[in-house]
Amino acid sequence: MISEQNRRAGEVGCLQKGTVTILADPPVSYEVVATLIRSSSIGFWARCNTPEVRTGDHVWFRHSSGTGRAIVIWTRIFRRKVEAGFQICLDLTQPGRIV
Repeated sequence: MISEQNRRAGEVGCLQKGTVTILADPPVSYEVVATLIRSSSIGFWARCNTPEVRTGDHVWFRHSSGTGRAIVIWTRIFRRKVEAGFQICLDLTQPGRIV
């Protein structure tokens, strides 16, 4: 039987067009409007023009598929843009905890 964690890790998501607004929680503070690349029920991938988005940041997000809290789980520079992967937090009482 496939575990819930393995199912989530293998979830590919679908390509998206549009924007995502990202607002970081203190102690970091930034608001970024990024291009949404891919999204799924557990996370999304976006591209922006600023290096402020960093791995480990806790953020609020809003895009066409939903709103909520997420954690930046990876970043990379690709063609002079910053790309980042976000994991959606399903338990809002404990940011970063995936239930």
